[in-house]
Amino acid sequence: MIGEGTSGAERRELWKAADRYVELLDRIEEYRDPHTVAAFTQVDDILSKHLAGRSTPDAEIVRRELAYARAVFLQDAATRKAEFDTAVGLLDVATRAPKPTAGMLAVHDALLVRLRAVRALAPGTATVSQRRVRSALRRIRKVFGPDRFDAWLPALRYLEENAEGIARRARAVETARKALDQATGDPAAVKAAEEAMRKARRALQGDRSKLQGTLAELYVTRWKDWKVQMEAFVDLGRTEVARLKGVWEVVPVSGDLLLDGKQTWDAAVLLVRKDTKPQQVQLLMAAQFKAEKTDSALKQILLDMERETRGGKYTRAPIVSWYDESGKLRSASLDPPSTRSKPTRYVGTASGGKFSAAQSARLEAAKVEVNQFWLDITRDELEALTDELLAAVADVVP
Repeated sequence: MIGEGTSGAERRELWKAADRYVELLDRIEEYRDPHTVAAFTQVDDILSKHLAGRSTPDAEIVRRELAYARAVFLQDAATRKAEFDTAVGLLDVATRAPKPTAGMLAVHDALLVRLRAVRALAPGTATVSQRRVRSALRRIRKVFGPDRFDAWLPALRYLEENAEGIARRARAVETARKALDQATGDPAAVKAAEEAMRKARRALQGDRSKLQGTLAELYVTRWKDWKVQMEAFVDLGRTEVARLKGVWEVVPVSGDLLLDGKQTWDAAVLLVRKDTKPQQVQLLMAAQFKAEKTDSALKQILLDMERETRGGKYTRAPIVSWYDESGKLRSASLDPPSTRSKPTRYVGTASGGKFSAAQSARLEAAKVEVNQFWLDITRDELEALTDELLAAVADVVP
């Protein structure tokens, strides 16, 4: 794509600019010195002029990458505003989420300031937590693609809705941390400071757990390995519905799945029969994503199975609800799984989490087969990034 329709000299200049761009992209993430920014701006200008008027898919991909880098690393206010307005427009039409607000944008901007500060640290000066933040950012940047602001929205919405309490609890943690750093030489003072720190972190743990789970879900639903898996089940679903009587469609869904009005699977592939009233749905695949303890995923799976099979206290066919691509809420009656067609179940966890022997025994006793997979991002990395999000709220809330 680069160099099409240009002279040999122009082509060499473009390839040189492209190589320089990649080199500077790695550097500008770590440092923001005037020389690097000026050089980055120059190659961005060369590549942007070459892309002007080109409408190929490759050109659009590169154009989006340039726009994102310009917004994040060069702090282009106009680009940031355009990205924000685009997200607002798309969400208003295509999703059930509320529109992004000025509060969400403020938290996002505060987060970017914090992340730039971490990237700009001199070599060898970053703390363990800051190194984990850097590592998490490298992974997330590859996964979230060009729609960064849109991707952060579920986390930003939670932060805005609980901003006042989060800011108060985050400041308490920071105060306790400073007191602990200063409590040296006096064992009693150190012990009191450590207890104050534990108490402050416990108070913030509910917010941390919620956000870590949200980040894990945002990550995995955009992660290429999981997308390949979803696509494979969609293909399998097409084969399945071709054998069934009636009019069926295969529906992959990620997030906001409800079973009898309560949250259920984090992702699923549904087989929906459209020529019945109410519509019927069969569960082909269901997945839970967890950033912390796997036992919560196990409990959710067993509870969902009761509801899916009309077991336990649920005595009627459950209703599955989800949002389609236009943002319309759809509902259908869930057919119980047969002995020949049980749904495939997955639990995805951040690196480092796995089922214990006791958990595996519970699954075996319930005759449930669950496939576990691990993300390429660790719990420690997600926790460090979560702490930056919580601190960003304290930065913007008085």
